[in-house]
Amino acid sequence: GGSSPSVEVDVRIEAVERLPEGAVSCDFARDSFDLRVVHELLGKRYRLVRSCLQHDIDPCRSTFRVKRNHVVLSLAKLRQQPELGLLQGRERHEDYDEDDEVIEIPDEAMETARGCNGS
Repeated sequence: GGSSPSVEVDVRIEAVERLPEGAVSCDFARDSFDLRVVHELLGKRYRLVRSCLQHDIDPCRSTFRVKRNHVVLSLAKLRQQPELGLLQGRERHEDYDEDDEVIEIPDEAMETARGCNGS
């Protein structure tokens, strides 16, 4: 089968859909993404940074959407890559600020990003 033109990363954040416009932002670069959520309701600043992604993405075509209790990142593949081990990118402590609440992603959330179906 053909591979999907993008990879979705599902990030769970409670009540994120009730935040004001602009509270959720994501900077996409060729080999990284930086998701920030200013969560006034919980008084926290959530952040998820991944750099040195295994495959380059297209920042112009990468997007995110806010759903109930979730932010879904859509990372656009640069070429038709059969597999995309995207999130095997690096997570570095120095990418975060002191008061950032680091978002933990469970392995299941990364399954889609690895492009493997699992058994």
